[in-house]
Amino acid sequence: MTKEPQRLRRWPGLFAAAICFLSYAYFWQSRDWNSASRLMLTYALVDRHTLWLDGLERQCADIVRDPVTGRVQVRGGDIAYHDGHFYSDKAPGLSLLGALPYACLPEREGLKPHPLDRPALTYWGADYWVTLFSSGLVTASTSYLVYCFVQLLGAVPGVAFWAALGYGLASPAFLYGTLFYGHNLAGFCLLAAMYLLWRSYRGGCRDRLLDALGAGLLAGYAVVAEYPAVGPAVLIALFAAGLWRRSSRLVALLIGAALTAALLATYNWKAFGNPFTLSYAYEASPLFRQVHSEQTPLGLRWWQPPEFERLPELLWLPRRGLAVYAPFLAFAPLGLIALLFSRRWPLALLFAGSLLWYVWIVLVYPNWDGGWCTGPRLLTATYPLLAVAAGSTFAAARSGVWKLVVVPVVLVGMLVNLGCVAVGGRFPPAVQRPLVEIVLARWRGQQDGFEVLAGGGQFEENAGRWLIRHLHRSWPEEEASDEAEVASRYRKRLRATLAELAGDEWSRWRPVEFVPLLALWAVSLASARVIMGR
Repeated sequence: MTKEPQRLRRWPGLFAAAICFLSYAYFWQSRDWNSASRLMLTYALVDRHTLWLDGLERQCADIVRDPVTGRVQVRGGDIAYHDGHFYSDKAPGLSLLGALPYACLPEREGLKPHPLDRPALTYWGADYWVTLFSSGLVTASTSYLVYCFVQLLGAVPGVAFWAALGYGLASPAFLYGTLFYGHNLAGFCLLAAMYLLWRSYRGGCRDRLLDALGAGLLAGYAVVAEYPAVGPAVLIALFAAGLWRRSSRLVALLIGAALTAALLATYNWKAFGNPFTLSYAYEASPLFRQVHSEQTPLGLRWWQPPEFERLPELLWLPRRGLAVYAPFLAFAPLGLIALLFSRRWPLALLFAGSLLWYVWIVLVYPNWDGGWCTGPRLLTATYPLLAVAAGSTFAAARSGVWKLVVVPVVLVGMLVNLGCVAVGGRFPPAVQRPLVEIVLARWRGQQDGFEVLAGGGQFEENAGRWLIRHLHRSWPEEEASDEAEVASRYRKRLRATLAELAGDEWSRWRPVEFVPLLALWAVSLASARVIMGR
């Protein structure tokens, strides 16, 4: 049996997580129906102490009211309707987590309770802070967990550091760290549960009962955050039963899972009057009702044979291919093989089983391409597992040769995902080459015909644009003087350039907004060797 390291070097992992968190903080994404449905539940919980979204339904759905009959008609969106009230149609896990930072926000302009009966808003002040300190913080924490897991498997800190960035910045997890979606939270919970399970099994922690309880709580909450996570959660329980010799730890894990199951059951009972129902069973949108029903709330056509022709689109083709949007994660199959040969076959089987579960979902789900998104959205919860597996590919590489492969691949992935996040990253499924037709076009200052993206602008709102606008407002007006004509001309030119960048017009110079973020990356990566003590 391979001996695991007893002491991990934490600082490089914390440094990687800090880089990721600051990168997520750089962006303020516009709303879409998916994120708004979860946000409205958070606001309803804190502002009005209710699960009803009545008065907020127009934020997350296209709703019209018949002037004659007064009946409400939902033409599209992400919302559920039951017994005369509107509800979020999403799993409640992220909304419950987001209620914590939202309840702590001060009540000032832009952060006051969300208004009722308003048309759909693109931006609302509280969205940024709630998203950053829930989805963003969870995603950054996952990158730290990837670092710890890869190092626990025997990799040097350098490999683990770049694996953390490979997940947090060089995959679509970057995008979902800036959006109020539940995928990254489910991925964090699953990976954390597996980490505790494996650490306890290999004897790296004294408090094994606490590890088991924590693994149960996390595996259960993954389902509260994303219903399809039930498959990996069951696998975690089965592998715990097979790995642990003492039944007390298995009982602790089941107690933790039961507590989170009770939380979800309580939510379903309060909202829909049945602890065993799911929100998807009450879809109000006609489009989604064709997929989800009370008989098949998850929409999975398990009785039909898997459509394997979707695999090329899922793995390598330019529309949704994982290898295109997360090139570092493409090493994961080699990593699983490396885990098998290093006598870590239980972990390899747990990872592989979880991955196959999500791939099977994609192959039997009608809306398999994820709608408007970047990459294979329905696989997002597996990205942490893929990152750990990819990092384990290079666990035995201690001579530094791994840098020739890992570092360039991760850097390319970071640039690709920065390009996607900057433009909003929610690409229509009909676009076959989003990186060329949307991302490259917008970065070059060209109209691409998709004005609904990025809040209608060339790029999403970001810290760089805020800084430019602040500089423009503080720029002094040109005053008449006898100074040299050349100096006056340059000042006028600089002011005109700043005014152009501070506006909302499409411009080939607008990518200047991201210079501060690129500078942060350059300084951070240059400092990484010092942090790692090399």
